[in-house]
Amino acid sequence: MSLPLIKLMRNIAASNLREPHLPFKLTLILTYWCQLKCNMCNIWKRRPEGELTAEELKMFFRKNSHFSWVNVSGGEIFLRPDIQEVLESILDESKSLYLLDFPTNGFQTRRIVETVKSLLARKPPRFLVTVSVDGDEKLHDEIRGVEGSFDHAIETFSRLRQLRTRSFRPFLGMTLQPLNVDRVETTLAAIRKRIPHFEKDELHVNLIHESGHYYDNVGTDRPTPEQSLAAMEQVRKLRGSSLHPVAYLESRYQKLARRFLETGKTPLPCHALSSSVFIDSVGQVLPCSIYDRPLGNLRDHDFDLSLLWQETEARQLAKDIRAGSCPQCWTPCEAYQTILANLLPRSRPEAS
Repeated sequence: MSLPLIKLMRNIAASNLREPHLPFKLTLILTYWCQLKCNMCNIWKRRPEGELTAEELKMFFRKNSHFSWVNVSGGEIFLRPDIQEVLESILDESKSLYLLDFPTNGFQTRRIVETVKSLLARKPPRFLVTVSVDGDEKLHDEIRGVEGSFDHAIETFSRLRQLRTRSFRPFLGMTLQPLNVDRVETTLAAIRKRIPHFEKDELHVNLIHESGHYYDNVGTDRPTPEQSLAAMEQVRKLRGSSLHPVAYLESRYQKLARRFLETGKTPLPCHALSSSVFIDSVGQVLPCSIYDRPLGNLRDHDFDLSLLWQETEARQLAKDIRAGSCPQCWTPCEAYQTILANLLPRSRPEAS
């Protein structure tokens, strides 16, 4: 068993028993630039300025090398000309890192594949990439607002799939929204036309969410709870059961999605700002991708997260979040570490 895995297991165990000293998971937004025009997200309308440089990011990870799990996202991270340098810095400086993962729209196939190859040469303990696919060819291109985006996504995934190892796996990710909530099976069929041996557990499905500070999509259309419940149940039946850790998290997420959709409440005490933290592309520190409560900027704190983390305001906000005083969500970016931090039965809320 590797030292990073031991550290992650210790962090997960500790998060079930007490307030973590520092978060073990980081969600880091590297850029808000995006070349697609998705109908459920307005990130692509932004004209970002002042994003953290590769040098600043390297300094941050050198000073905060404790993260076991780093999720980087955008926008589309491969629009950063220095993306390979940034990702390699994360692997080089994060001494406790067990899992690195990121999503991509798959549009820049060659660059994505070459970058992944360079990262694999550094032998990360665990490495996941999710390529977004939201329907068959016609529907996906309609949702994504750019013709040919389905072809690029499938080609990227197919080539990444050829690089699979015990430590690296690519997935396809589908976000349920009104246009595709009843199209899970047709999406699978379209994928299998291009990739005949595509397995159902290679498709991850999640719920659409609103966020003012991140997606900038407050007021966007969402499926009815009944539609989402039907789709999630369909996905659970298609996937079946598995003891693989990723499959367990997926299954648990989907099962608890029912409670979220029925009640509108986060189904477990949320561990945003406890087990995890969200940092945007200019260095602003927030609880998560949904809750617009900035605590400060890394640039004003010498890129040392602990200086912000231990402040009274941050610790009180973490307690308020666990008590349910937040916007309420069940997005995988926050749900997975919350599931891991609520493994003990006594740490779960009573079922409603």
